[in-house]
Amino acid sequence: MKTNLLLIDDDKLFLLLNKKQVVNAGLHTHPETFLNAASALDWLNQNDQKDSNILILLDLNMPEINGWQFLDKVQETSYQSTIWVALVTSSSDLEDKERSLHYKQVVAYLEKPVKQGDLMKLKSIPALQSFF
Repeated sequence: MKTNLLLIDDDKLFLLLNKKQVVNAGLHTHPETFLNAASALDWLNQNDQKDSNILILLDLNMPEINGWQFLDKVQETSYQSTIWVALVTSSSDLEDKERSLHYKQVVAYLEKPVKQGDLMKLKSIPALQSFF
């Protein structure tokens, strides 16, 4: 099965840093990057996802479509069962952490700035074993 890793963040610097860290952590050699959730949704819808596993590092606070809205839209797709999400946010709000538990795709809640160790811990999550 094919695996994809998507990075979605409206901050170009965080996107660049997270991409380097993802590669250095051995999570993926060529992650796809998106400056907004709408572009990521377009990419997901244009590429047949039924034979793929997709790990998404998703920023919560973005203009237009925020991370929560992105997750809600994913719930409506036929490929929702092939997607796993690590939320990446500057929010340390307990309410956000609790809200993330309502999405079966969310497997991690990472606070910015993401550290190498945070990404390495993703490798130990049972739902993500097919990625590594």
